[in-house]
Amino acid sequence: MTIPPQPAPPDLAAIEARAAAAPGGYWVVLDRGVWIPWSAPDDAQSRSGWDTGRYLAVEDGDWHGSGEPPRALWEFIAAARQDVPALVAEVRRLRAELAALAPMETR
Repeated sequence: MTIPPQPAPPDLAAIEARAAAAPGGYWVVLDRGVWIPWSAPDDAQSRSGWDTGRYLAVEDGDWHGSGEPPRALWEFIAAARQDVPALVAEVRRLRAELAALAPMETR
């Protein structure tokens, strides 16, 4: 019996860097998609009271043959902003806990 190769451990520093580089703020779930706020250093002042900057919009389109937007997907994408950093922190905590429990000769 052949044992499948184990996947490489996640590169937490790279994941953390990507999360830090992603737009901050609250990622908003809408009926047909997700709006992600972002800005650039050269952004001008807002032009109106509701205009708080730029957004990256991920929206549902009718071209895929469904009239139902995939709300679970939008919620997953929007939650990733908080979930990814939380998961990285938890993996780091668990690794530290495991290392503290390991016998001295295996460290």
